[in-house]
Amino acid sequence: MIDFVYTGSLVSSILAVGALLGALPVGMMAQKIGRKPTILILAAPFLLNWLLTIFANGVGMLVAGRFVGGIATEYLLVELRLVHEQVRARMHPPIAPVYVTVPGVSGFNVELGGVGREARHQDVFLSQFSMRNFCGVCVVAPMYIGEIAETAIRGSLGAFFQLFLTIGILFTFLVGACTTWRQLSIVCAIFCPLLVIVFWWMPETPQYLLRQNRKRDAERTLRWLRGPHANVAAELDEMQKEIDDTSRQRGGLLSMVSAKASRMALICGLGLMFFQQFSGINAVIFYTNNIFQAAGSNISPSLSTIIVGIVQSIATYMSSLLVEKAGRKLLLLQSCVIMGSCLIALGIYFTMQEAGYSVSSFGWLPLLSMILFIISFSMGFGPIPWMMMAELFSVEYRGTASGITVIMNWTLVFVVTLCFPIMQKAVGINICFFFFSAFMVVCVFFVLIVIPETKGKTTAQIQAILGGKN
Repeated sequence: MIDFVYTGSLVSSILAVGALLGALPVGMMAQKIGRKPTILILAAPFLLNWLLTIFANGVGMLVAGRFVGGIATEYLLVELRLVHEQVRARMHPPIAPVYVTVPGVSGFNVELGGVGREARHQDVFLSQFSMRNFCGVCVVAPMYIGEIAETAIRGSLGAFFQLFLTIGILFTFLVGACTTWRQLSIVCAIFCPLLVIVFWWMPETPQYLLRQNRKRDAERTLRWLRGPHANVAAELDEMQKEIDDTSRQRGGLLSMVSAKASRMALICGLGLMFFQQFSGINAVIFYTNNIFQAAGSNISPSLSTIIVGIVQSIATYMSSLLVEKAGRKLLLLQSCVIMGSCLIALGIYFTMQEAGYSVSSFGWLPLLSMILFIISFSMGFGPIPWMMMAELFSVEYRGTASGITVIMNWTLVFVVTLCFPIMQKAVGINICFFFFSAFMVVCVFFVLIVIPETKGKTTAQIQAILGGKN
């Protein structure tokens, strides 16, 4: 008999392995051949991932698809609910569900059961197979956005990267609720050629063109981005000065960690990714259905995930409006404080429930905590680490440093994916909530002491702050 716990863990964690292997080469590719060609090239393995999923005839092809998808996407957000509580009873013989976490950034879980029996029970499999369909490259896409955006709106455009992720998740929640996982995979595969068709007409970033000594092309690109009547001379000169300054430095890994500014940028980027994954988002999302039940709700799992997707999309849009007004640091701080408080509240509630206390009158508490947690995460530690990854590093190190930062993120994804279900079973979900809340307390001091405010600052100004010159 197939060990479904092992199979589910393998299918979910293999995505992180693919992302780990793809992150640094993607960053180096973006540095070597450009941001735009890299995005276009990565559409191919992204499409291959979907084709392997569509034509999968067993676990092996699903694992291969997840692996290739990890290399292509770096930032794949997946929720698979292949079998519902309601429909699982229709299977003969009945199968027990196996829950495994596929966290990505927003943290979603997988319920796997009966893999390979789809031919006999195709009507039973109701999937909400959530993948980000629009931008499959978290290494190069934030880099591209950061380099084409004006300083005044760089944060808002950076937040739109995460916004379209959440919209893509919500899209697949909605489509997946009324299709099979194979049909949903076909729908999602359509977006791969669409990416190539649409993005083919987009320009290369002016900073990359200046690094290639193509100043005339850079000016043409900047004028296309800013408008035909915009005066781009000052901005182009500032970019050229930054390129000239960084070109005098050696762009290797040793040079990056020996220079104070780039070393501090790397510490900030890695720290933000660490606290993003240890924010407890996976624990909260994993326990979504239980939290709804604790509040006395009898809504279906599919509807509960759609509600979560709507809340995430709205909160992320709010973040895009606030990030240039409130700043990155304030949004990160509110995220630490509110998420930590919500985790403590959830931990207390489920501790009292396990101890046998009557908590029926407080059924609203876990639901309120979960909603506040998701809103806070989506306004802070959801989008901002990816946004700041493109802001913190100078152009000389941006590709390599972004790759290293993403490797850190997906290493933690791999660790959490494998360890969280084991931890939950060993010590209980209440201790898990307290465990993650402790990291949020530490995170408050990390943001206050280490993270610089990048709102309204040029790359040169940010590097000066990181280097201790300001």
